[in-house]
Amino acid sequence: MKVLVLTGMPGSGKSTAVELAKAKGLPVFRMGDAVWAEVRSRGLELENAVVGRIANEMRQKHGPGIWAERTLECIRKAKPSKLIIIDGCRSTFELDVFHKEFGADLYIVAIIATQKTRFKRLKARARADDIKTLADLRARDERERKWGLDVVIKAAQIKFRNEGSETELKNNMGRVIDELLSAHSQKSRLS
Repeated sequence: MKVLVLTGMPGSGKSTAVELAKAKGLPVFRMGDAVWAEVRSRGLELENAVVGRIANEMRQKHGPGIWAERTLECIRKAKPSKLIIIDGCRSTFELDVFHKEFGADLYIVAIIATQKTRFKRLKARARADDIKTLADLRARDERERKWGLDVVIKAAQIKFRNEGSETELKNNMGRVIDELLSAHSQKSRLS
């Protein structure tokens, strides 16, 4: 099984890449879903500050790989077989959890966009935990950099800029997914 880890700063285009993967019938495991589940279990609102606080608290209490470990539990329960997508890896500790589990079948894809572009996208997206102001985005970026997101982005084997249209992103991401699926098919035929 091949594993594609999507990473990038908030608003870089990961959600669009996830939509494409789902449209291709691939299982997607969003690490943020584990955080959201924890927030909801505490009866709290899905707001950026609350989600960030809970994510930090859990890292301090259970270790910096907690969200990867919880995501891995979901992956194991689902028992996927060909290519899976993991969305939202933010630290080398989380990456280490996935490397330990998947080894050489793990590929990291970083989607990169400027802060200006990301802010515009996040404002338009208006998801429950999204930022409302540029100052909020700067604070969120800083929080995620402290977790190690910059290091994960630098570790990516595949990187592409996403300053253009949604179609361009889907074309770039589609090529990556198709190449990994093709590699998996060829490996399966040889086994």
